[in-house]
Amino acid sequence: MRKILAWSLCVLLVLPSGAWAAIAHDATTTFTSNNSTTVGGSHTPVSTTNGIAMICVSFQRGTLPTVTGVTYGGNAATLVAAQTEASSGQRRIELWRYVGYSAGASTVTATMSAITNDSRLHVSTYTGVDQSTPLGTAVTFNTFATTASVTVTSAAGELVVDCDLTDAIASATVGAGQTQRANFGDTGNHLHLGSEEAGAASVVMSWTVSTTALSAGIGVPLKPATSTTACRLSLLGVGC
Repeated sequence: MRKILAWSLCVLLVLPSGAWAAIAHDATTTFTSNNSTTVGGSHTPVSTTNGIAMICVSFQRGTLPTVTGVTYGGNAATLVAAQTEASSGQRRIELWRYVGYSAGASTVTATMSAITNDSRLHVSTYTGVDQSTPLGTAVTFNTFATTASVTVTSAAGELVVDCDLTDAIASATVGAGQTQRANFGDTGNHLHLGSEEAGAASVVMSWTVSTTALSAGIGVPLKPATSTTACRLSLLGVGC
């Protein structure tokens, strides 16, 4: 009987749990700089469990510089995707990621190859994200319309994030089902936008702008961490 019970327990343990570690927003911090080669500052996450930092950078200049690097706590982040606003060619948005951030305040910095007249950055940390394959496929867009949107292929259990900019307009309103994380700027330069929405087979990330405007952006799904439990042989010889 003892061996039968042990065997039954092992069968239960060896099966995958099938449970996702639910992805959750942790914290967001926003930054702006003018006439500088850098933008950023201090960000403090609340939790670090299976964490990822998504760092969105937008900037403008008559002749665009390049982003030479983005760091989180002095560690290099990885570029996810980028998009130049195609009509004027004077604005660009980039999305970077840093997996496994540490507890406590850390400095997040984007560095450009030349001075920009307007740079903006927001960093959002998320927990419950797969640490080896954290992201699905990123999608970019350009548009000249009253709606800025991108359609992302995702799945249940994932979380889709977007990172967008739009021309010097009065306001932008986040789409239904999305949670706004960034919406700041001014009518003399550009608005910097960011949000998230629960994953599904196809997710539309959209913003309604106050007038027809040039917009560009990126959307990408975050993938959840999963867990499985395996059965180990007993040193006493009672088990699998």
